[in-house]
Amino acid sequence: MSGAEYLPGVAESGDALAQAYLGMMYDYGRGVEASPELAVKWYTLAAVQGNAFAQYRLGTKYESGEGVARDYGELHWYGQRRSRATPSRKPAWRGSTKKA
Repeated sequence: MSGAEYLPGVAESGDALAQAYLGMMYDYGRGVEASPELAVKWYTLAAVQGNAFAQYRLGTKYESGEGVARDYGELHWYGQRRSRATPSRKPAWRGSTKKA
């Protein structure tokens, strides 16, 4: 069973991770026909449950107007979450850059 066959049932049951993955599949056309509108639908369902990746992607959609009307109010709200979801440039595991 492929992800395109399995994920819709899990996503429809309310699983935020499955909803975010399904949004990504529709966003990039992976295993399904690309549909910005369906990507926004699934990202939204996952984002309201606190999925950081979906919040990030939804913010980019409101910024670009792809699949949804450009909305700067929504962009601001999701942009705040997007900044929290975006990793820092220097991963914590790399340690200090100071020379001994």
